[in-house]
Parts: sequence; C-alpha cells; structure tokens
Amino acid sequence: FASAGLDYPIIFTGPDRVPLAVLGMRAGQNLFIGDDGVYEPNRYVPAFIRRYPFVFAEDKANNRFV
Repeated sequence: FASAGLDYPIIFTGPDRVPLAVLGMRAGQNLFIGDDGVYEPNRYVPAFIRRYPFVFAEDKANNRFV
C-alpha cells in the first residue's frame, strides 16, 4: 500500500472508506501506462500485474489448478 502511494494518488471511497489508486479521470484511462502498453519506467507495478505469467487457473473438470 505504501509503495503504491508513492506513485499514485490514493482516495478513500464508500461507506467503508476503501482505498483506491487513481489511474485516470475517465473510464478505461490509465495515465501511468504508455501508448506501447508498458508501465512508465520506475513506477510501482501492482502485484496483480507482476504475478503474470504465473497465474493459476482453476480446471473444474479435473479438480485442479493449472
């Protein structure tokens, strides 16, 4: 959380005051990703993105993760 706050503006929203990083002012806009689809150099990259390509997918037919 602290690392993200160094690069992105953080707002607290909703009745539970959930923290959110503001990446743009319009739907689908991310001001921190260049036209080439790459995060700007030296910017915090969220853990959700950093985990790729090592993402588990559930295979319900065989009751396992792949």
